[in-house]
Amino acid sequence: MTTKKAKKAPAFTGLPLIERLATKHSGDLFVPECKDGGTQQRHHIRLDAWAMARSWAHPCTYGYEIKMSRSDFMRDEKWPAYLALCNRFSFVAPKGLISQEELPPEVGLIEAIGAKRLITRRKAAHREGDLDLSLARYLLMCRVVVKDYEVEDKLGYWQAWLDDQAKRKDMGYHVARVTQEKYTRDVVAVQVKNDRLEAEVAQLAEVKRYLEGLGIKVRGDQYSWRTRTVDELRHKLGQELLTQMQGAIESLDKWLAGEAEGESS
Repeated sequence: MTTKKAKKAPAFTGLPLIERLATKHSGDLFVPECKDGGTQQRHHIRLDAWAMARSWAHPCTYGYEIKMSRSDFMRDEKWPAYLALCNRFSFVAPKGLISQEELPPEVGLIEAIGAKRLITRRKAAHREGDLDLSLARYLLMCRVVVKDYEVEDKLGYWQAWLDDQAKRKDMGYHVARVTQEKYTRDVVAVQVKNDRLEAEVAQLAEVKRYLEGLGIKVRGDQYSWRTRTVDELRHKLGQELLTQMQGAIESLDKWLAGEAEGESS
């Protein structure tokens, strides 16, 4: 990088440069704050922006380093390492901050004009080279989602994300509440059925005691005792009823005989 007399940083207003670059690459894969590896690595390279053209016929990757002050530009000695991460590399700065003569011929220069525009003062030379493997891993594992990077309404993007998270949370609460209500209904239904069965068992136990009081022994397994007990009950009640009828007839005969003797005397 050629040393030149320091310039006063020009006034800058309008859309941030990173967002202007994102608009420039709206049809490409655009990655702001792009690194060549994970943060846990001791040393890694970070580009202010990286982009890849969506083209099989003319593949090309772009690297950008944004400068907003002369001091930052003059002190930067690490930028040559960025060349290995892209086919075309350019500096992006407000108009007048960097001169073309200060840059190597293969490096491009893009200037911000007005509130939103970017002007290419010098097109970066195309250098052949495949996508760096460490960069590719980083993109696949960490940054593939930025292909839908929104530049016009970042606040709206994050607000939509927060709204989606809130909807997911509400849905979770709703599912949990419905599940709990169904579980409660099922538990109540089982409890009611259990109470009814316990009442029926108590009634059967009372019937069993009553039958055994009549001299009818309830025996056998739970499937066969009912039939034998009912047959025995019918026989028992039939015998008792016959005995009662015979006793009543004998009592009536005695009473009639007594009445006849009284009339004769």
